[in-house]
Amino acid sequence: QDDLLDALQRLVESGKARMAGISGEHDVIAASFAQRPRGLKTAQFALNAMQMAFAEATAKAAQEGWFLVANHPFGGPAGVSECRRRIEAMREDPALPAVLREKLTQDAQLMPEVVLNAILTGTGVHAVIPAMMQPAHLAGNVRAVEHCRFTPVELATLRDALR
Repeated sequence: QDDLLDALQRLVESGKARMAGISGEHDVIAASFAQRPRGLKTAQFALNAMQMAFAEATAKAAQEGWFLVANHPFGGPAGVSECRRRIEAMREDPALPAVLREKLTQDAQLMPEVVLNAILTGTGVHAVIPAMMQPAHLAGNVRAVEHCRFTPVELATLRDALR
């Protein structure tokens, strides 16, 4: 919709907005990355353990100047269960380095450390917006990002293994 994009661009040019963006499903976001609509510089989309393949597209978009926001990083209740299952499978996967498998010891911080940092490290994603049901979730998510036990190389390995 060129008229809408033109209106957004005018808001940015007038200083009334810093940037204009789009929020949508991966196919819409990928099309926006490919088409580079005039005026759009930010995108918001779901990104969780079951969708890590989309991180290839986000890394390239960030290099092209997009500001990227991921939401629903845990994928809801079903996603949390699936993420736990995948982490358990990684813990038992002999293809992963033993040192990394040892770091996958289950504790309350493991899932937020894996999920949030796999999304924020090496993907070009600038911000992640998790739903937090309790104050303890917020505190745990902040700790997970501030004090991650995994290196960037390990996070890339985990992101690949989560696919």
